[in-house]
Amino acid sequence: MKIVITGSSGFIGGELARRFQETGQTVGGIDVQPGAGPLNDFQLAGLGGEVSSAIFQNTDLVVHAAHDMSRESGPKNISGTKLWFQQAKQAGVRRQLFLTSYSAHASAPSEYGQTKYSLERFFIDQEELILRPGLVIGPGGSFYKLAQFLARGKLVPVLGGDAVKLALTDMESVFQVINRFESLPAGRVLNLFHPDRLGLWEMTRLIRRLRHARGWAFPVPVGMSKGLLKTAERLGVKLPNSYENFMALLKSQHYGYTSSYAELGVQSERPADLIEENLLRS
Repeated sequence: MKIVITGSSGFIGGELARRFQETGQTVGGIDVQPGAGPLNDFQLAGLGGEVSSAIFQNTDLVVHAAHDMSRESGPKNISGTKLWFQQAKQAGVRRQLFLTSYSAHASAPSEYGQTKYSLERFFIDQEELILRPGLVIGPGGSFYKLAQFLARGKLVPVLGGDAVKLALTDMESVFQVINRFESLPAGRVLNLFHPDRLGLWEMTRLIRRLRHARGWAFPVPVGMSKGLLKTAERLGVKLPNSYENFMALLKSQHYGYTSSYAELGVQSERPADLIEENLLRS
């Protein structure tokens, strides 16, 4: 079986590539830079860049994991993903899967969420596969950056505290579901996150305990957090989070997305246990 992954050098794309290769699959990748390990086939290109259709030949699945995170890149992400989708389709690829985001929604306040939502609609119209993972626990990506910040700071304001509930999944669950792509229902979004949400303040205390962090972490109420972020942006002070991203996170609490773990047959430990296992391994 041959799998092609766009964004193959990113955390999720790279982890998928490694795991598919370990199971004996042929893996091709497309990205702006090579990943950590060699692939069976690789083409250097940014989203929407020119790629040879040869990479899509005899391919069973294309996983669309590429996303340009630079500002005002929404149109580029949409047109670039659609371009590679059409190339793959013309090359006779059997199935295509789009990795969207928990932030995706018609009323999302961020460009990122709006872009992901637009592409969700496109893949639904194409009767293809769409997975909406939560924050992916693992040794890279957004979770890793957040965990590093929460563990290393000597004075850590936890914006929103436990009013912020995180939808979490883990890399093994993401891989196992995609590995069964032939049996997944097409034309609708599948929510890939644990049914139990974890409060940000609870997660902070867990991470700092596991990392034997020194200093002081404290929850900041939502209203005060908004004011702090607005003031920081006015003064040009760079914080790990922005006002826009914080508002997007708060709004996502009310999208009403429910976990598809039961439907997908995903057997997973509680998010707190997954975090503990991950941090103890790293």
